Amino acid sequence: MSEPIVIQEISQENKPQELEAISEPIASLIQEIEQTPPEYWPNLLEMIRLFRKSVTKAQQSSPAIAVTHLPKISQAEQMKRNQAAIELLRQWREEGDEQEQIETAEYLRQVLDEDRLSNRPLFP
Repeated sequence: MSEPIVIQEISQENKPQELEAISEPIASLIQEIEQTPPEYWPNLLEMIRLFRKSVTKAQQSSPAIAVTHLPKISQAEQMKRNQAAIELLRQWREEGDEQEQIETAEYLRQVLDEDRLSNRPLFP
């Protein structure tokens, strides 16, 4: 069996500020580990490693990072895309059956007002 790890106390006068901020969570972590029976330490170590890997993987694949790698497009290309989107919206507006749209709007108003937490209707 391996030797127990001994952690020395650092006096408040000699403790750097960075270490002070880190030492409280580490001390709490060590206290939890010490309260865990030693036969479960390998399992605990594996859980900590898995947690670290999942956190670092999540940070690497965050959407904020992905957005920064979007290719830049020219202003002309952006205008072309905007016009295509506007045209699509116009087509949808013109294709719609007016009576069907009225019925759908009435149905949505009714359904949205049914399950409100407030007694005030969403659409008076």
